[in-house]
Amino acid sequence: MRLVASFALLLFLTFSLTAPAEAQECCSYSIEGFVFADLNADGIMNGADYGLVGWTVEAFNLTTGTAFASAVTGPGGYYLFPPSAVLPCTSPYGLREVVQSPWIQTSPTNPNFLTLSLGACDNSVFGPFNFGNCGDAYKLYTLDADFNQGNLNGLITNSDQLEISPTPTTFGFGWIANADEGTISKIDMATGNELARYYTGPPDGAGKYAYLYPSRTVVDEDGNCWVANRTGSGRLPSVTQILANGAIDLNGDNQLTTSGDCCPADGQITLGTAEILPWGQDEAVIRHYQIGTTVNNFARGLAIDKGGFLWVGLSSDLRIAKLRPDHPTAIYGSHQPQTTVPEEASVPLCTQPNSCQVPYGIALSPNGFLYVSTIGSLAFEIDPGLNSGGTAAGPAVTQNYINHGPDRNYGIAVDQDCIVWLAKYGGSPGSTQGCIRWDPTVGVNNPALGFTNSVGTTQGGGRGITVDFNGDIWMATNDTDGVTKFNNANPPVVLGNYGTAII
Repeated sequence: MRLVASFALLLFLTFSLTAPAEAQECCSYSIEGFVFADLNADGIMNGADYGLVGWTVEAFNLTTGTAFASAVTGPGGYYLFPPSAVLPCTSPYGLREVVQSPWIQTSPTNPNFLTLSLGACDNSVFGPFNFGNCGDAYKLYTLDADFNQGNLNGLITNSDQLEISPTPTTFGFGWIANADEGTISKIDMATGNELARYYTGPPDGAGKYAYLYPSRTVVDEDGNCWVANRTGSGRLPSVTQILANGAIDLNGDNQLTTSGDCCPADGQITLGTAEILPWGQDEAVIRHYQIGTTVNNFARGLAIDKGGFLWVGLSSDLRIAKLRPDHPTAIYGSHQPQTTVPEEASVPLCTQPNSCQVPYGIALSPNGFLYVSTIGSLAFEIDPGLNSGGTAAGPAVTQNYINHGPDRNYGIAVDQDCIVWLAKYGGSPGSTQGCIRWDPTVGVNNPALGFTNSVGTTQGGGRGITVDFNGDIWMATNDTDGVTKFNNANPPVVLGNYGTAII
């Protein structure tokens, strides 16, 4: 099958020649092959090995070493010497590749060329004659000096070994959704400067982006951001991926096109300028998935599990959808038409008595389970399944859930001890404000057990909630635009209420 496909690549190949003295008029044959990246250095083109484009293969005189014909590899690393190259009919000659730095040839070796003695007058095709190569990516790193050539993230060197750093590290970027603009801002957390701003989906028919209404964000293990769009106006919900660093050549023009704080570089992005590109033109925005078939189905909660899969809460369907993060950009790239993504799993929330509530926030626990807030009186535990860090019982809502009515929860977080924290925002008769501490190991199958309410007065209804490196709890409050700090205790106690200011 490889040989059949390769003939379609003839138009992409170039060759040059000087006819050798030993060439015979009757000679009419071709030779072909591949130059490839030999990922496991076994000299065989197989598995994940891939072709190298733009490499030169030469036919040369074995006595003088002089090349008399050459071909350049095209797509897939394929090369071809056609009959017009006038290759020798009976006299032996050599075939070699021109190795590009910093690659190392793995096949053939000792010698690093092939000796051919062929001849035909019937346009036969001989081959494939392949050349394998390993790049410098396959250098063996064994010493501290080797490791320190790179940027260590969460790692330290110790006596020629890599170890996990005892000091927690972060990627240094904050991602803030600007709902009314249909954009997301990338913030330098050390300076407070806005580094870039991106649209989170395509414009509507009037060229506007506000209908996207982005909100929830999550960061993957490489620091890249996913943002969920609470898409209205009769459209499907969606999620979009943005690279933390660099870009991908999505349109194949051999350039990386992206935007940022530039004109002037003043720490903020101005709409309508070159500092933010239209949808589909910024190649740091690499994927965009539409989800499901229900329109006006706001994407609410958003999390990434231990297997790297996305989980998206869908407010009208009252379910959580599981998505792969690596669908091909050739189909799901931001430069392509919007496409609905296949789902790996779907977990409905309507499985417990009176449990049909909106999935509002999702958080991952160190134990691999997911926890869901509902902007209601319930909170759920989800077993994501074996390939996502859970068990064979998943993906499913477990029997582990709480009913803390009449209080209503909002934001959600999980600490390093697998304790779940929920922000309470009030908003219903008899409800209170503060936070809830939920230990899922207590009160299994009994929704009245396992949780305690905070003690002390907050300065408003709770919204977002998080856990700091010391284990303390911080909750955003909306009545005074402030934050409240709780200790990590049972029950949690208010340590202070603080105002906020623009950095």
